Amino acid sequence: MINFIDVGANSGGVTDQFIKIANRLKLDYKCYLFECQDEMVKLLREKYEDNPQVVIIDSAISNVNGTIKLYASKRSLGHSIFKDKVNVNENKFQIVSSIRLSDWLKTNINESDFNILKSNIEAANYYLYNDIIDTKTYKYIDIHLGNQCNDVRKIPSLADKVDDFFKKIEDHDIKLYYYSNSKYGKRGGNVDLETLIKDRI
Repeated sequence: MINFIDVGANSGGVTDQFIKIANRLKLDYKCYLFECQDEMVKLLREKYEDNPQVVIIDSAISNVNGTIKLYASKRSLGHSIFKDKVNVNENKFQIVSSIRLSDWLKTNINESDFNILKSNIEAANYYLYNDIIDTKTYKYIDIHLGNQCNDVRKIPSLADKVDDFFKKIEDHDIKLYYYSNSKYGKRGGNVDLETLIKDRI
């Protein structure tokens, strides 16, 4: 079994790319999509309603289990749980469900499966990676995909923690592969995910 865990799924563009690869390679797969924006959750549920291999989880990932504020971006992308992110309005937010990824992994994922984690969550990677490293659940993950966690650098309140954060990732031999549904990714910036999977499974 190969599990694709898409944290910050948005409209499901990266998941769609994974599903095409899984079908080409004839892999037994399951996709878990984390998304907390109401309009995107609705879109995802409609989009994948006929695919039983896709599970939609209406929640943000952070350092708490419960609820959290999601601050609105000035455009359709870029909403964040950090109110000091440069492009959000701290006076405009919605209350969303929040969970720690480590707790979810322990309950829902077998470490013996082949597990891919893709994350693009507007600097909440800071909480995600600190959490899975501190709880050793990073060992569940075979491939880490995302935007290299660089959004963490956009948060003034994390400025004095950034260097230690990236060193912590490096010290635990976590290799972050760039993979995005952005124009840059589609133009060749993405890792060759199909080859990466074939080389690792």
